[in-house]
Amino acid sequence: MSVLGFQEALDSSVRAIIQKKTYIEVSVVSPQGMALLKIIAWSDRERDKRGKDALDLTYLMEAYERVAGIQDRVFEIEGLMQSVSHDLQQASAYLLGQDASEIAKGETKNVVVDILERALDDENPSNLTIEMSDRGRFDSSNEHKLLSSFSRGFKSE
Repeated sequence: MSVLGFQEALDSSVRAIIQKKTYIEVSVVSPQGMALLKIIAWSDRERDKRGKDALDLTYLMEAYERVAGIQDRVFEIEGLMQSVSHDLQQASAYLLGQDASEIAKGETKNVVVDILERALDDENPSNLTIEMSDRGRFDSSNEHKLLSSFSRGFKSE
């Protein structure tokens, strides 16, 4: 397995207090760092072992709107809410992609762009969006929209 993205995840980690009585503070991976790691891990793993990475990526995209400040930020980017038909999850996925892109460097950024482009290729798509929706649903259109929004955010400058 590749260690691509690990440095970016470490560099963007956040400090969390896990105990106050006997003070203990640890570094925890940020959502954008986790998104990078999950995309790369999904691509690196064998097909029968990567489903969890895809589901975790879905969770990150669906839950990012609950991160402090994200709901305010979606309205700061002109036209973002209109471009996603006022869908807060899609707008948040866009911001997660943008935030992940900001921490990604060199080869990591290039590899993630390649994975996203292959996943969203209409003529020969990968199974990422299908595996992202593997919760008993037969329709992966919502996951495709989330991944598309993430990808647009990741590629934005």
